[in-house]
Amino acid sequence: MAYILCVDDEDTISSLVKQVLKMAGHEVAIARNGFEALDSVAKREPDLVVLDRSMPVMDGLEVCRAIKSNPFLSRVPVLMLTALAAIDFKAEGFEAGADDYLSKPFEPRELSLRVSALLRLVAREGDRNPSSGLPGGRAIAHEIEGRVTRGEHFSVVYYDLDYFKPFADTFGFSVADVVITQTGAMLGEIAAEGG
Repeated sequence: MAYILCVDDEDTISSLVKQVLKMAGHEVAIARNGFEALDSVAKREPDLVVLDRSMPVMDGLEVCRAIKSNPFLSRVPVLMLTALAAIDFKAEGFEAGADDYLSKPFEPRELSLRVSALLRLVAREGDRNPSSGLPGGRAIAHEIEGRVTRGEHFSVVYYDLDYFKPFADTFGFSVADVVITQTGAMLGEIAAEGG
């Protein structure tokens, strides 16, 4: 379950978004303009923002830029909604930092699928080790759960580099990152060869 902020000045749209995403198991908050959105985001970081492009007071492009320029919020995915279907309008949204676009009117199922896809991407990337590029704990646990549920046979390999902390202290973290990256690449190649 994710906490999603829907920002739209049209009650019919925000109600539909809330209904669809609540049915998908998410918690949904509503903001009716850009200022309310930024106030809400400051109080509680959402897992995703569904953001209307055209609103009075502060439009969606300004809100998106504010979210994406904040280093604490920049990883929060933004799904922009618009009735303006021309590619130039969509390009402005992507240039402002939007991660995906959905044209209004939209199919509820497509909204749900796009939100799920964005949340999956963030979960995968957020759990990846920045040095090795390998998936971390949540991604591994999710993969194991899925394979167990499907009744698949699988193996899990765990590795730990002994005396790595003293090594990093002696040679520096830039050298230590190279060792982690090369070890991760080597293990990835071995796993790929072995199936």
